[in-house]
Amino acid sequence: MAGRVAYHHLVDRENRISVDPDLGRVLPLVAAALSAVAPIHRRPESEGASSTLTTIEVEALLFRPGFDARLLLDDLFIRRRDLHQAIEALRIARQYFGGKP
Repeated sequence: MAGRVAYHHLVDRENRISVDPDLGRVLPLVAAALSAVAPIHRRPESEGASSTLTTIEVEALLFRPGFDARLLLDDLFIRRRDLHQAIEALRIARQYFGGKP
């Protein structure tokens, strides 16, 4: 869900992917971008605390050869406050690297 929210906040309406299966292929990239600027957590398999993943761990999970990363995205989450801060950080970075505000 956080990936979709970030995608819709960061990508201009005219450039957004409108077909849901195509968007599903973009979401791992959005998750990787979010992990560069905010903590990404993985839900525990059993009772217990969630774990915070590093950017390297997120990328290793999402970009394994032959693996459908969309299956794992439901196990990852970001806290709402961190998501808002991450979207703003990515928006500012986009401005510095030549994107539209």
